[in-house]
Amino acid sequence: MSDLDPYARIAERALRDEAPSAAEARWILDGDDVELLPLLHAAYVPRRRHFGNKVMVHFLNNVQNGLCPEDCGYCSQNRDSRATIQKYAMKGEAEILAEAEHAARGRQPLLHGALGPRPDPRSHAPPRRDRAQGEGALADRGLPLRRAAR
Repeated sequence: MSDLDPYARIAERALRDEAPSAAEARWILDGDDVELLPLLHAAYVPRRRHFGNKVMVHFLNNVQNGLCPEDCGYCSQNRDSRATIQKYAMKGEAEILAEAEHAARGRQPLLHGALGPRPDPRSHAPPRRDRAQGEGALADRGLPLRRAAR
């Protein structure tokens, strides 16, 4: 690999657990001359070293779909969206727990997601105590729980 090849340089440093420099990161994001396939290969090199060709499939299961009260323009679930998605109100606890148990039996990672604003009295998102009760119900059934970062 040439010392002049920026993609190879980034891949080699990634193999040593070194992040791209600030200048390289800006170039990756904004550079007019960035080529997608060499960049994807540079990302694939450390991935192949650490994981080979193994993949893990995660399932996202929305507890509410398409009825978010927010107007985030980028989201297919915002209140003004015309996306052709199935819309449904907040699922009940029994349905959520049954889906989690089904996923756990099949050893499938499952993320139950609810979009919307941070807790707000006008929001359709369940209050924090309801979420905590739901998490407790998962734990009571021995189901794994991982919180997604916000």
